[in-house]
Amino acid sequence: MAWIRTVPWSDASGTLKEAYDWQAKRLGAPTDYTQLGSLYPELVHLRLQLYKVVEACASGLSPIERQVAALVTSALDETPHCSSGLVLKLESLGAERRFLD
Repeated sequence: MAWIRTVPWSDASGTLKEAYDWQAKRLGAPTDYTQLGSLYPELVHLRLQLYKVVEACASGLSPIERQVAALVTSALDETPHCSSGLVLKLESLGAERRFLD
């Protein structure tokens, strides 16, 4: 639960609602981390676009290998908000939870 003011999904409109809906299409709902930027809708939208572009970069790695590399980096950087999202992505790609733990 964030201690700063945020705009909940149910109250979002315009660019913020578009960004929330875009993320919800993939994850079921906008993440708490995304909602932290909700007072700056353009920032939320641009951050999600950046993630999309980065994930689409050409690579010799498989999708699971790419996500594992990102998970290890997030764990080493001690960014639990990134790590938790990556675990969900890896599970959706078929990675076993025991492997991720």
